Amino acid sequence: MKNKVLLLAMLTLLFGSLFTLKGFSQEAYLKYTINETSYSYKGKQALCSKTPGNKSEEDKVDFQQVSAYLDFSIETPEKLTFKIRIEKGKKLQAGKYIYQALLSQTKILPNVCLTVERETEDGLIFYNTDGPDNGVFEITKVTGDWIEGTFEANIPNDIEEGAPPIKVTKGSFKLQVKEYKW
Repeated sequence: MKNKVLLLAMLTLLFGSLFTLKGFSQEAYLKYTINETSYSYKGKQALCSKTPGNKSEEDKVDFQQVSAYLDFSIETPEKLTFKIRIEKGKKLQAGKYIYQALLSQTKILPNVCLTVERETEDGLIFYNTDGPDNGVFEITKVTGDWIEGTFEANIPNDIEEGAPPIKVTKGSFKLQVKEYKW
Protein backbone atom coordinates (compact mmCIF):
# COMPACT_ATOMS: atom_id res chain seq x y z
CA MET A 1 0.00 0.00 0.00
CA LYS A 2 2.83 2.37 0.91
CA ASN A 3 4.49 1.74 -2.48
CA LYS A 4 1.24 2.49 -4.34
CA VAL A 5 0.83 5.81 -2.50
CA LEU A 6 4.45 6.70 -3.24
CA LEU A 7 4.04 5.74 -6.93
CA LEU A 8 0.81 7.76 -7.18
CA ALA A 9 2.51 10.80 -5.62
CA MET A 10 5.45 10.54 -8.06
CA LEU A 11 3.14 10.21 -11.06
CA THR A 12 1.12 13.22 -9.89
CA LEU A 13 4.30 15.29 -9.59
CA LEU A 14 5.53 14.12 -13.01
CA PHE A 15 2.27 14.91 -14.82
CA GLY A 16 1.92 18.19 -12.95
CA SER A 17 5.44 19.16 -14.06
CA LEU A 18 4.69 18.28 -17.68
CA PHE A 19 1.52 20.40 -17.72
CA THR A 20 3.37 23.27 -16.04
CA LEU A 21 6.19 23.10 -18.61
CA LYS A 22 3.68 23.04 -21.46
CA GLY A 23 2.06 26.21 -20.09
CA PHE A 24 5.42 27.98 -19.87
CA SER A 25 6.49 26.89 -23.36
CA GLN A 26 3.60 28.73 -25.01
CA GLU A 27 5.19 31.64 -26.85
CA ALA A 28 3.80 34.33 -29.09
CA TYR A 29 5.05 34.70 -32.66
CA LEU A 30 4.37 36.65 -35.85
CA LYS A 31 5.94 35.41 -39.11
CA TYR A 32 5.55 36.58 -42.69
CA THR A 33 7.32 37.02 -46.02
CA ILE A 34 7.20 40.28 -47.98
CA ASN A 35 8.32 40.09 -51.61
CA GLU A 36 10.58 37.08 -50.89
CA THR A 37 12.10 38.50 -47.63
CA SER A 38 11.14 36.50 -44.53
CA TYR A 39 10.55 38.04 -41.11
CA SER A 40 10.03 36.20 -37.82
CA TYR A 41 9.35 37.68 -34.39
CA LYS A 42 8.62 35.84 -31.17
CA GLY A 43 8.03 36.28 -27.48
CA LYS A 44 7.77 39.91 -26.39
CA GLN A 45 8.56 41.09 -29.93
CA ALA A 46 5.09 40.02 -31.17
CA LEU A 47 2.32 41.81 -29.30
CA CYS A 48 -1.46 41.90 -29.44
CA SER A 49 -3.99 44.05 -27.61
CA LYS A 50 -7.74 44.61 -27.55
CA THR A 51 -9.12 48.16 -27.38
CA PRO A 52 -12.47 49.85 -27.93
CA GLY A 53 -12.89 50.94 -31.55
CA ASN A 54 -12.58 54.59 -32.47
CA LYS A 55 -16.08 55.02 -33.93
CA SER A 56 -16.48 57.76 -36.51
CA GLU A 57 -19.65 59.27 -37.99
CA GLU A 58 -19.56 56.79 -40.90
CA ASP A 59 -19.41 53.74 -38.64
CA LYS A 60 -22.69 51.86 -38.30
CA VAL A 61 -22.01 50.24 -34.90
CA ASP A 62 -19.68 50.38 -31.96
CA PHE A 63 -16.81 47.97 -32.37
CA GLN A 64 -13.72 46.68 -30.66
CA GLN A 65 -10.35 46.23 -32.25
CA VAL A 66 -7.71 43.55 -31.73
CA SER A 67 -4.35 44.83 -32.96
CA ALA A 68 -1.26 42.74 -33.65
CA TYR A 69 2.00 44.64 -33.85
CA LEU A 70 5.73 44.49 -33.24
CA ASP A 71 7.36 45.95 -30.16
CA PHE A 72 8.20 49.61 -30.87
CA SER A 73 11.91 49.01 -30.26
CA ILE A 74 12.24 46.62 -33.22
CA GLU A 75 14.04 48.17 -36.16
CA THR A 76 13.15 46.56 -39.46
CA PRO A 77 12.74 47.93 -43.00
CA GLU A 78 9.22 46.48 -43.27
CA LYS A 79 6.91 46.40 -40.27
CA LEU A 80 3.61 44.51 -40.56
CA THR A 81 0.58 45.03 -38.32
CA PHE A 82 -3.04 43.98 -38.51
CA LYS A 83 -6.26 45.16 -36.92
CA ILE A 84 -9.18 42.78 -36.48
CA ARG A 85 -12.45 44.62 -35.92
CA ILE A 86 -15.48 42.95 -34.39
CA GLU A 87 -18.77 44.21 -33.03
CA LYS A 88 -18.55 45.50 -29.45
CA GLY A 89 -19.27 42.76 -26.93
CA LYS A 90 -18.52 39.89 -29.35
CA LYS A 91 -15.57 37.52 -29.09
CA LEU A 92 -13.02 36.56 -31.70
CA GLN A 93 -13.86 33.27 -33.36
CA ALA A 94 -12.04 30.87 -35.64
CA GLY A 95 -12.84 31.50 -39.30
CA LYS A 96 -11.98 33.61 -42.32
CA TYR A 97 -12.05 37.38 -41.95
CA ILE A 98 -12.67 39.81 -44.83
CA TYR A 99 -10.02 42.41 -45.62
CA GLN A 100 -11.33 45.94 -45.32
CA ALA A 101 -9.74 49.36 -45.82
CA LEU A 102 -8.25 51.06 -42.79
CA LEU A 103 -10.91 53.78 -42.82
CA SER A 104 -13.87 51.47 -43.65
CA GLN A 105 -13.91 50.25 -40.07
CA THR A 106 -17.41 48.83 -39.81
CA LYS A 107 -18.56 48.51 -43.43
CA ILE A 108 -18.50 44.74 -42.91
CA LEU A 109 -17.97 43.14 -39.49
CA PRO A 110 -15.96 41.23 -38.58
CA ASN A 111 -13.07 42.41 -40.76
CA VAL A 112 -9.33 42.85 -40.76
CA CYS A 113 -6.94 45.46 -42.14
CA LEU A 114 -3.35 44.44 -42.79
CA THR A 115 -0.77 47.27 -42.93
CA VAL A 116 2.89 47.38 -43.88
CA GLU A 117 5.17 50.33 -43.18
CA ARG A 118 8.19 50.28 -45.46
CA GLU A 119 11.15 52.43 -44.51
CA THR A 120 13.02 53.98 -47.45
CA GLU A 121 15.64 56.68 -47.90
CA ASP A 122 12.79 59.07 -48.72
CA GLY A 123 10.78 58.18 -45.60
CA LEU A 124 7.97 55.76 -44.76
CA ILE A 125 5.69 54.27 -47.42
CA PHE A 126 2.37 52.85 -46.20
CA TYR A 127 0.53 49.87 -47.66
CA ASN A 128 -2.97 48.86 -46.51
CA THR A 129 -5.43 46.23 -47.61
CA ASP A 130 -8.42 47.97 -49.12
CA GLY A 131 -10.94 45.23 -49.79
CA PRO A 132 -11.88 41.55 -49.87
CA ASP A 133 -9.96 40.83 -53.06
CA ASN A 134 -6.59 41.55 -51.36
CA GLY A 135 -6.14 38.02 -50.01
CA VAL A 136 -7.02 35.64 -47.20
CA PHE A 137 -6.87 36.09 -43.42
CA GLU A 138 -7.96 33.26 -41.14
CA ILE A 139 -8.03 32.70 -37.41
CA THR A 140 -7.56 28.94 -37.10
CA LYS A 141 -7.74 28.60 -33.33
CA VAL A 142 -8.96 30.59 -30.31
CA THR A 143 -7.99 29.24 -26.90
CA GLY A 144 -8.67 31.49 -23.93
CA ASP A 145 -6.87 34.74 -24.70
CA TRP A 146 -4.64 33.21 -27.42
CA ILE A 147 -5.35 33.38 -31.16
CA GLU A 148 -3.62 31.53 -33.98
CA GLY A 149 -3.94 31.91 -37.70
CA THR A 150 -2.58 32.48 -41.18
CA PHE A 151 -2.69 35.23 -43.79
CA GLU A 152 -1.55 36.34 -47.22
CA ALA A 153 -2.29 39.46 -49.22
CA ASN A 154 -1.41 41.70 -52.13
CA ILE A 155 -1.33 45.14 -50.57
CA PRO A 156 -1.53 48.37 -52.58
CA ASN A 157 0.50 51.49 -51.87
CA ASP A 158 -1.62 54.07 -50.01
CA ILE A 159 -0.09 57.14 -51.60
CA GLU A 160 1.16 56.39 -55.11
CA GLU A 161 -1.63 55.35 -57.43
CA GLY A 162 -0.43 52.73 -59.88
CA ALA A 163 2.59 51.79 -57.76
CA PRO A 164 3.09 48.02 -57.60
CA PRO A 165 1.54 46.31 -54.58
CA ILE A 166 3.64 44.31 -52.17
CA LYS A 167 3.04 40.60 -51.77
CA VAL A 168 2.73 39.18 -48.25
CA THR A 169 2.91 35.38 -48.09
CA LYS A 170 3.49 32.66 -45.50
CA GLY A 171 1.94 34.79 -42.77
CA SER A 172 1.24 33.03 -39.49
CA PHE A 173 0.71 34.08 -35.91
CA LYS A 174 0.09 32.89 -32.39
CA LEU A 175 -0.63 35.83 -30.13
CA GLN A 176 -1.89 36.47 -26.63
CA VAL A 177 -4.62 39.11 -26.75
CA LYS A 178 -4.21 41.44 -23.80
CA GLU A 179 -6.75 44.03 -22.72
CA TYR A 180 -5.23 47.46 -23.27
CA LYS A 181 -5.87 49.78 -20.36
CA TRP A 182 -6.13 53.49 -21.17
